Amino acid sequence: MIKRKQSRSHAWCGLSLLELMVALAIIASVSFYIIPSYQNSIRRGHRLVACTAVYRAAQMIERSSETVTRIASGKVGSLPAGFEQAPQDAKAVYRLRAHANNGTNGGYTIEAEPINPGPMHGDRCGRYLLDANGRRANQALGEAAQASPKMVAYCWQGR
Repeated sequence: MIKRKQSRSHAWCGLSLLELMVALAIIASVSFYIIPSYQNSIRRGHRLVACTAVYRAAQMIERSSETVTRIASGKVGSLPAGFEQAPQDAKAVYRLRAHANNGTNGGYTIEAEPINPGPMHGDRCGRYLLDANGRRANQALGEAAQASPKMVAYCWQGR
């Protein structure tokens, strides 16, 4: 009878230090690009919702002579239900308000202000402003309203 020599095979479980370092480097480099891209995508989505809500509110005001009269008299602070926030069917990110005629806005100005605290508080676009003449502007926190073509194009994304 021949005896076989049994060799011990060592089953290695786990990762070597080199494999771990390579995996961590890959994860770090992917997250360096993916996470900021995802956050910017979310911000663009919130901005789009704000632009859409401002235009919806303007259309509602233009269609309703009662609302135009109320705005012209200065009795405005909030818009009717369904028009006072953006997005209208989820947790509010922007609060919408209508402001009365100030002599240069053509009758009213609609403002979409980021809610504090919220995901868009501190965003470089700040508040969205649309007046009855169709002029668009943005007002960052603690600054004057900016209607520069570059700022409007960035924040309103050509809308």
